[in-house]
Amino acid sequence: MAAFSATTLRQDYEARGFVTPLRACSADDASAALREATGLEGDARFKPHLYLPAINRVARAPAIVAAARACLGGDVFLWSSDVNFKGPHSEAFFSPHQDSTYAGLAPAERCCTVWVALTAADEASGALAFAPASHLRGQRPHVENPADPHNALSKGQRCETTGPWTHARLRPGDMSVHHFHCVHASGANRSPNPRVGLALRFARLDVRQTGAARESVTVLGAAAPDGFDVEPALPPDPSEDDLARGRAAHAAALAAERENYFPAGGAYR
Repeated sequence: MAAFSATTLRQDYEARGFVTPLRACSADDASAALREATGLEGDARFKPHLYLPAINRVARAPAIVAAARACLGGDVFLWSSDVNFKGPHSEAFFSPHQDSTYAGLAPAERCCTVWVALTAADEASGALAFAPASHLRGQRPHVENPADPHNALSKGQRCETTGPWTHARLRPGDMSVHHFHCVHASGANRSPNPRVGLALRFARLDVRQTGAARESVTVLGAAAPDGFDVEPALPPDPSEDDLARGRAAHAAALAAERENYFPAGGAYR
């Protein structure tokens, strides 16, 4: 896939609220990240780039960071990452929602999600689907149904939308980028293969956290955003000490995120 034009990418992103598909990283890098991602559950699914080298390499891939910068119109930091896993013939689904709803980042218009396919994704396997131009209406009300065992969202949140939907058909190493206000969803995996993706949440340097707990972020350039702690950078060939620092940073980061995301108690699925 040819290199994208930053100007065209931003125009498409601002008009539709998403862009897809784009090339994110090599198939080999996606495969290495998939090996690390397989089996992650609960808190381990979140911010794995802090302590898993292959996932960290994908999170920092030049094409991914460049796409986030182009869509958001400035330098960015990595607020969070999470592994999305649907097993073969899984009933798990993600109801229609906006990433802005519980993130506590403001302004949400300066935040985006890059979704990197670690396995192939299409309608049969439960690929991401976007409601075009849905971001233009801003934040929508959501209702919660955490009791639904098949909804992969921890709060079971849902917002109303009529579509139509555009599916992100991705090869391993491809990505989509969507606005934090873009309504998106994904269905059950009807295929005999797992569907695995790495979601990377980027924000511009002028974005602030509104939650009570001070969170930490990964800095990608020379400048760091105000109001956040800076997470240690995992080097390309990490030592045991580097990995230990990453695991400690991960534990601290998830403690702060839980305080902001689950103020009344709860846990990630």
